[in-house]
Amino acid sequence: MFFSTCGSSLSVKSAMLAIAGPQNCGPSPTEAAGRVAADMLTPYPPGIRAVLPDERLTEPVPRYLR
Repeated sequence: MFFSTCGSSLSVKSAMLAIAGPQNCGPSPTEAAGRVAADMLTPYPPGIRAVLPDERLTEPVPRYLR
């Protein structure tokens, strides 16, 4: 089993509300750097996960997703 040493950025409730919130469409890739993902980001193709939930987006990731 894997345990992260960096600590959680969001509570489970906060993460679920961020996904299910009616007005939340999410930031554009240019605004996403430094924010925490509430859901998995999987560009297609190739269909390989780029970001997992509760992971902070560093600058190379939004650049890749553009």
